[in-house]
Amino acid sequence: MARDEYDEDAGPVHAEIPTTFRELRACMVCSLVKTYSQFYESGCDNCTVLNMQDNRQRVTDCTTAYFEGMIAMMQPRESWVAKWRRIGRHVPGIYAVSVTGELTENIKKYLEDNNMTYCQD
Repeated sequence: MARDEYDEDAGPVHAEIPTTFRELRACMVCSLVKTYSQFYESGCDNCTVLNMQDNRQRVTDCTTAYFEGMIAMMQPRESWVAKWRRIGRHVPGIYAVSVTGELTENIKKYLEDNNMTYCQD
């Protein structure tokens, strides 16, 4: 699920930064914050198994507009905030401090079947 900070072929690996404060959403699995359009166009950078790219229903089911605060995480392995939020193995990007929402039972089962853990705040 997590990636190294630098991919030798592609350069630095990081999540797309939101380009506007309108329509911001947070992934309910990893708390990554992007716009609805960004999740639709490129999916979640940490939770690729969710297959959000080009799937409006999956974006709606796996993200929420209800979250508090934002963390700009640049160096996940060295950040005390990343350790505190347990996101130190995620790609650099913008993350919610806390996320409100619950995944559907189908998504929870899908995550379980793919050996991914899901813990709510």
